Parts: sequence; C-alpha cells; structure tokens
Amino acid sequence: MMTSANDDYLLLLGSNHRRAIGFRLALRRLSERFEVLTCSGTRRTPDGDGPHYLNAALRIAVGAEWDIARLRQALRSIEAEAGRVRGGAVCALDIDLAAKCRGQALIEIYKPDDLRRDYVQPLLHSLALRVSS
Repeated sequence: MMTSANDDYLLLLGSNHRRAIGFRLALRRLSERFEVLTCSGTRRTPDGDGPHYLNAALRIAVGAEWDIARLRQALRSIEAEAGRVRGGAVCALDIDLAAKCRGQALIEIYKPDDLRRDYVQPLLHSLALRVSS
C-alpha cells in the first residue's frame, strides 16, 4: 500500500513478555501496512528485578496518506493485538515512533529520551542511522 511520496520513520520495539510472539506479530502487521526498509537484530536489555526486555529497531516507509496521528494509532492497534496493557509491569509489545528519517539522519525526533538509552545506540548503528546535530 505504498504511494510515490513516502516518509521514512524509525520505530523502537520492546517486549518483556512473550517476546518472540510479539515481535513476529509486529513485523507481520507492519509489513502488511507499510514497507519495512530495514530491521536491526534484537538486543536483550535488563529491567531491574523484572523480566528482561528484548529490543529492536526498524525503519519503515509510510505513504503520504498517513499522518503522524494515524500512524501512532496504527502502532497502538498492533500493540493491543499483541496483548499490551498500558501501565502494567508486563509489556507484551511496545512500538515507539522514535523519529522521522532522511538518508542516514534522524531529522525529526519524537522520543529523544529513548534515543539516548545505551541499548538504542547499537540498534541505530546497525541500521546505519545517526542523530543530526
């Protein structure tokens, strides 16, 4: 469902419950709606005394008919399908819209705190992305 004018976005995925199931669902649903351009490997991230997280980053191309609000709603619907309940310690799937991309640069940053997290830097590096100065 692509149009000739696309915007590229960086998504950050995380899960600490049924990790592989949630990630497979996310990739399947994202591929149905958007063009998945590239995906990092996964990274295990400790979360205090709770279960570890599995994290990944991916870059998608989104058709011009998708505004930011509609895109965020689509991501939330995928999270809900995976069993996400907001506010709980268990996170079946978290999909953060982190930034808009152009080439190798992140040109609009929506989640600056997330992008500064130690575990995110290797994910960005594996996608050959850098934060613009």
